Amino acid sequence: MVEETSDIHVIVYTSYGETHRGKMRYWKEGPEVVLDNGTHIRDGTNLKFQFQKEFLKDHPSLDLGESHLVEFSPIHVSEMGYSRIPIGKDTMYPPSSKNWFPHVIEGDPVSIFTIQPLMNDKRFLLTISNLHGGGFVNAFLIHNYELALLSMKRDWMVYRDIFYNKMATPEIEDLLDSEPPSWSFISSLVEDVTIPNLTIKKTMKDTLEQLVPSSFPPHIRSQVMAFLAWLNVSTIPNEDPVDFKTKYSSAELFGILVNGHLMCQLDEVEPPPYVRIMMMADRGQLKLTERPPPETELQNPWYQARLKIEEMVPDMMKRVIDHAQTLNAQGIITTKLPITRSEAINSKSAWSNRFALTILGLFMRGHVQRKSLGLKTAIYFGAAHKWPHKHLEISARLGFQSNKPPQVQIMVLPSSSIERVTRILPTVHIIDWEMGSLNLSLYNSSRRRWSINSSTIFKSLERSRSLRQLTREFGGWRNRTPIVMDQERAKILDLISWGLYLASLEKEQYSDYFHIDNRTIEDTLKQLKNEGVFSLQYSLVLHKLTSICILAEGPSSPIYSLARSFLKHAPSADVRINEDGTTCLIIARVPEDKAYDLLTRLPLKASESGITLRALPISAYIGYRNNLYQRLLKNDGTWDDDISGLLSQIRLQSKNED
Repeated sequence: MVEETSDIHVIVYTSYGETHRGKMRYWKEGPEVVLDNGTHIRDGTNLKFQFQKEFLKDHPSLDLGESHLVEFSPIHVSEMGYSRIPIGKDTMYPPSSKNWFPHVIEGDPVSIFTIQPLMNDKRFLLTISNLHGGGFVNAFLIHNYELALLSMKRDWMVYRDIFYNKMATPEIEDLLDSEPPSWSFISSLVEDVTIPNLTIKKTMKDTLEQLVPSSFPPHIRSQVMAFLAWLNVSTIPNEDPVDFKTKYSSAELFGILVNGHLMCQLDEVEPPPYVRIMMMADRGQLKLTERPPPETELQNPWYQARLKIEEMVPDMMKRVIDHAQTLNAQGIITTKLPITRSEAINSKSAWSNRFALTILGLFMRGHVQRKSLGLKTAIYFGAAHKWPHKHLEISARLGFQSNKPPQVQIMVLPSSSIERVTRILPTVHIIDWEMGSLNLSLYNSSRRRWSINSSTIFKSLERSRSLRQLTREFGGWRNRTPIVMDQERAKILDLISWGLYLASLEKEQYSDYFHIDNRTIEDTLKQLKNEGVFSLQYSLVLHKLTSICILAEGPSSPIYSLARSFLKHAPSADVRINEDGTTCLIIARVPEDKAYDLLTRLPLKASESGITLRALPISAYIGYRNNLYQRLLKNDGTWDDDISGLLSQIRLQSKNED
């Protein structure tokens, strides 16, 4: 936990011209000032304050004069992780003010971040305070372009809030605190593995600690031990798969292991020898899996053990793919799994299939046609101005180099802002045609892997295609008048463009979080789909694939052909092409064992057709889709064209370079 320091000593100015001295604290509900006369103030709409001279003297990094006034009412308050010691280097550009960004850490929040405007100054006061005591930890003066990183919720944060149960799971704790196991149960786990001095101890946890390698991280060990304890009482649950899955949302690994074992029971196959696999991985004796671990995990015995276990459980992907393909053929909108609760109760086969649909994540997603909304997609490919802003949809870091790696940013802009952006940042590409595809038939269930015809993709660079042919084959927005949006429609469009898991829809997890019922979601999606705003795709979480990014520039005919080839022959692809067809961005999911071949050979093949092509793996990804259209839609129904969050960092970059 971050330790707090002193109170913040301030001078408070009221709207009546009164002046008071006091101490300020920052809570998750907002700041509070306690005046020297004992008065507590939390609602300070018309209040201003300045720091007392002694406080500024103790905190020279604030770079504030005694006359600087700060507005009491904050524009943003959030809970985040914070470390007094910077974690790594400042990877942002322009660099964060006084190097504050490396102090922000992922994980459970331990601090409160509060942003307040300065009077007669374009900067803002960022104050970090203790989560529970409200006491001062640190403060920085930051620029406008730094605000969005704190105020915009990343997709994974919203995902965590919806699906992750922050409460401890009593069932797991009960498993570890239960009576010690019998020797017969221990023997069934250990089999022929020799574990020196193995004994039955006072509790289940104390006994099972001997079976899980100490080299595994502590949070991994505890969940693995809970899983081994669960094996002592494991049966196919007498409850619906959707309800069963949500029980263990606070212990993700435990749930994964339990689900894998249930797959074995449902398909009546021998489960993996869990203890043997873990011990062999710990001793460096485990044979390589069909899916080699990433280079960063080669020395991680737990990761290797997990891959081996996953490799030995039944593959249920084909079942889910079959249902997804049926729904895609029907083209319907549904907020429930295709196998109902009542069907699962009455049939083991139906229960098994509903279980597969739940744990493998059958979902629907819409590929939005921006033109239908009067919006344009813009792309930046480079290593500068990395700060997020309200028009940013996604940002991906490319390659694995640590020194200024390139990134791709995908932005959504109103037409009224295009000229300003391209004038100040001419390297931005404005997209005219975009489409996404999903080719689930490329999964081979008998070999448990995806396929891609690389030679067909290479040969496409020698062929010619036109935009008219692409539109005829894949579709696109053909009307001229954009549709009218309101906040409710924008919220539902955000949901479908992000992706909606059918099991979670049925469980009403989206309804509970976003305060919108399933009937409204379903009816609005049908309307938007019929109006041509998005094309619908049902899919499942695509495992065993890696993400790559391709930027191609050159003659339009082979570029259109390359785009078509990825849409037709990659398991998953999103293609974006500019107006004259000379620039194309492709983000694709490809088989892990084919990625290197594509990334190395494709640029060489492209050069033979006069195309400059960059192909890189995606090493990190941040999405801001969860409320994209809501935050851009203004109250009057027009789109927000205030692009200062982007342009201010570009202007600063140019100023610094002069």
